Amino acid sequence: MPIQLSVAQKELAWAMQLATRVLPGRTPLQSIAGVMLEARGDTLSVRATDLEVSLELRIGASIEQEGRTVLPGQHAAETVRSLPDGRLTLTEEEGRLVLAYGRGETALSTYDAAQFPVFPEMEGGEAFFLTAEEWQAVLRQVTVACGHDEVQPLFTGVLWEAIPGKPLTLVATDTHRLALWRKGEPRRETEEPVRAVIPRRALELAGRLAQAAGEGLAIEVGRRQVAVTGEAFTLVSRLIEGKYPAYEAVLPRELPTQVTVSVGPLLAALERAAILVREEDKPRANVVKLEIGPDKLTVSAQGAMGSLVEPLEAVTEGATGEIYFNVRYLAEALRALSAETARLRLNKDFSAALLSAQADETYLHLVLPVIVKSGA
Repeated sequence: MPIQLSVAQKELAWAMQLATRVLPGRTPLQSIAGVMLEARGDTLSVRATDLEVSLELRIGASIEQEGRTVLPGQHAAETVRSLPDGRLTLTEEEGRLVLAYGRGETALSTYDAAQFPVFPEMEGGEAFFLTAEEWQAVLRQVTVACGHDEVQPLFTGVLWEAIPGKPLTLVATDTHRLALWRKGEPRRETEEPVRAVIPRRALELAGRLAQAAGEGLAIEVGRRQVAVTGEAFTLVSRLIEGKYPAYEAVLPRELPTQVTVSVGPLLAALERAAILVREEDKPRANVVKLEIGPDKLTVSAQGAMGSLVEPLEAVTEGATGEIYFNVRYLAEALRALSAETARLRLNKDFSAALLSAQADETYLHLVLPVIVKSGA
């Protein structure tokens, strides 16, 4: 049946904007290039999918005629966002949806709703709950280390590991760095173990939804799918298939050298260094050197456009020496800490560096150094 309803412009614009984040960039399938509107009772559901991630958002509406229709996603979202604040009246007629506002109206073509994919249902799984603050930690601290190479799909996701007797652990790596975040309390011995790889995009979207709602969200992890649920939305995503590498084997056991330094001055020095080396096309492109001395950490960089040497106050223990890093990886790790003081620990041969807050091991960020040949 053709739908007819009225809804607040701000609420519809919010739902449409979030729904379009799920849409595929390019697709020959018209059905998944659109956003479905379904009117039932006093609720307007807005749905989108790319067949991997599906999102449903629910907003209140005054519905005169129940039904469903599909709009061209990006065009519809931009159109609704451009309309003036106030009530919109939506009426479907002859293959188009008319949106009336104030004294004006605009119309959008519609797609065949029967071709739109059915919204997936969870098959059951283990339930978890993260507060809004914990979702933001996941968004800020974990997904930053995910890879973007679809040839290695496992590294584009986040390992969700819940082992009885241990805290919930989330891990991400692109093989050059590794981020590990733990939720405080250990899992009960009677609970089922969970080890699943969740797509980065699904967790990032869940984090943004939690931020927008200002509330904690429940997450259910099944064998093939994961679902994140809030009062006004449901997000369902397929899991990434495959066995995630044993990340514990990568974490160094002995870290005899330790540098404690203020995050602000170090991050500022790295940002200045990044300006000088970002245009390089030589082996030292994007490379910065850290030199560890007695109670001193010196940041230096050498590029075609100039050089930088900046000594920083630090508390050092163990061996002195120098180590090279990709400046972007190291800066992103520092930003993710959200701490005033960082602790950088290195193994015996300076082949791995573990970054954390000064007195907090809830979050660890492993950064592998760059090998620079002498004279390069």
